[in-house]
Amino acid sequence: MSRLQRRVEIIQQLHRLLPELQEKFGVERLALYGSFARDQASEASDVDLIVHLNRPLGLDFIRLIDFLEAHLGRPVDLATYETLQRNLQQPHTARIAQRILRSLQYVSASQGH
Repeated sequence: MSRLQRRVEIIQQLHRLLPELQEKFGVERLALYGSFARDQASEASDVDLIVHLNRPLGLDFIRLIDFLEAHLGRPVDLATYETLQRNLQQPHTARIAQRILRSLQYVSASQGH
């Protein structure tokens, strides 16, 4: 990758991928957080994503990560919204889960290019 992608470019890529993600993996919603969401990413940054699924994926969750990494061209740290909600209930993870929840930038099927 010759230049570092910015938040808007990552969101545009995810927007273009959303119909295929919905069909193949049951993705209902997808949200960006972390360094790319803040436009503070470095060459070493991964793409942090929260996904809402309409069905359990089992081992296909790994295929979803592989799919995203192949299309974004960098490592992806993927968690489900349900996992985030569970972490809100745990004393040792609640603070970071709240920070993530407040910073989520959703990718919408209606976003323009």
